[in-house]
Amino acid sequence: MNRRNKYFNQYLFFLKKKNKIEGRREEEKKKYIKLQTFPECLHIIFNHLKNDRSTLFKCIQVNKLWCHIAMPYLWYNPFEYFNPKGDLLIKTLLNCLPQNEKQILDDIRLFEYSFKNITPLYHYPKFIICFNSENFINYVKQLFNSNITLILHLIGNMIFHRFDRLKILELHFNDQYNNQNDYKLIEDINSSIKFQQSLTKLTRFEIQIYINEHTNFIINLFDKISKSCNSIHHLSFIIYKGKYNFYQSLDNSISSLIKSQFELKSLVMNEYCLSYENTSIYDAISSTHSNSLKYLGFCVINDYSLLMKIILTCKNLETLEITQQGNNEKLFNIDDEIITNQEISIKYFHYHDIIGNENFIKIILKMSSKNLKSFSSKYITEKIIDTMELYCPNITCLNILMNSNHILNLIHLISGLEFLKYFTLELENGWPKYRDERLQLFANILPKSLTYLVLNFYITPHQLNFFLKECAKIQLHTLKLMYFNHNDLDHLKVIVDYSNHLKQVKFMERRLYESETNIDETVD
Repeated sequence: MNRRNKYFNQYLFFLKKKNKIEGRREEEKKKYIKLQTFPECLHIIFNHLKNDRSTLFKCIQVNKLWCHIAMPYLWYNPFEYFNPKGDLLIKTLLNCLPQNEKQILDDIRLFEYSFKNITPLYHYPKFIICFNSENFINYVKQLFNSNITLILHLIGNMIFHRFDRLKILELHFNDQYNNQNDYKLIEDINSSIKFQQSLTKLTRFEIQIYINEHTNFIINLFDKISKSCNSIHHLSFIIYKGKYNFYQSLDNSISSLIKSQFELKSLVMNEYCLSYENTSIYDAISSTHSNSLKYLGFCVINDYSLLMKIILTCKNLETLEITQQGNNEKLFNIDDEIITNQEISIKYFHYHDIIGNENFIKIILKMSSKNLKSFSSKYITEKIIDTMELYCPNITCLNILMNSNHILNLIHLISGLEFLKYFTLELENGWPKYRDERLQLFANILPKSLTYLVLNFYITPHQLNFFLKECAKIQLHTLKLMYFNHNDLDHLKVIVDYSNHLKQVKFMERRLYESETNIDETVD
């Protein structure tokens, strides 16, 4: 019995000791977690701020820790937008070159000072994840009048040959008169020994280019990307074909690039990319990505038939975005009986141009039917409005530009959209004069679900007062008024009188001869 008690006491002793040790380990883990929490929080915060460069620039000045964590977010996409201070980016990148390449720049006396004596705080190229060729080239041309090809080669070589972090590659050459030197960057990419390693993590690839005698290299580029990368989710081909005879090879290289990707979710193309004789691109989409493709952007020139074939192939397509280029328009006719028997899953349909094909838009609206949640178009006819009324009752977001003669048709449509939350109305010729009874009817039929309203046309202060009084029953969160600014006292007085019913009002001033708008004032 004593022996049993002895062993039992020994067991309790070692058990307590073990528990103490494990308790200390847990405390150490908690301390470690607490120490790790703040940097992790900074990563989360800076990731949300990565598109706000002015704020990130202030963050790197707080202390060393903030600087160390924020710097990669500040440099992840340095060429995304045109920057008037882009020359400073180029100078910083030149300072990151290896010594032998800095010596080349010193030999040609690129600057008055020597590059070899400057050591940057970080090696900034390793932070670059997204690359836009157009702004990069413009920055170099902004800084230099000569030796441009050399600078493009040295920096391009540093970015593409030595790192494998690149996820987004945008090659934009929007000038049809680009010469051979403008394409030197792509030639450097093609000639890279480490090409396969440098683009293995690519998830987005875009190219905009005019085909000329200097652009044969793009076939080789497409073939190399096809072999080295299969993780691209977004592809964009905006290609304008000239008078050069390698279209079949180009079509085949595009189709190979599309086929080589495992799960393509987004595709943007223009009609020039498609050959009516060679169906390899269409075949690549239908055979490989008919289930994965969620977004399709397409620029139509003359013919909607190939576009419709692609739409019918994509079983899970959610977003369709169409632009029309030029005034040429082939008559688009499809047997209505065939269409009514097919349903497409499109939820968001955007048609961007005032030139359009009424029959095509009507067919997409019919086929989308109850699936359609959002529709925007600058091309609206009475028949398009009537088609929406008949087939699309579940629209929550509507953004249209139309003639004021269609107001009655629009009123009938809006009265049936019980789920409408966001509504933007632009009238080509303003609200019809002496039609206050229609304005009253329009205000009365706005659904109670509406929270966001934009009026992109001129109405008088009297009409605005009348309209707001009639639609007071709906709980608008935001009202945006176009053609007005905060100095327009007559309209402002009306808004102030109804400010208790509105949480936010924004005045917008429309620029003459431009489609862009400026926000002048926000009243909360």
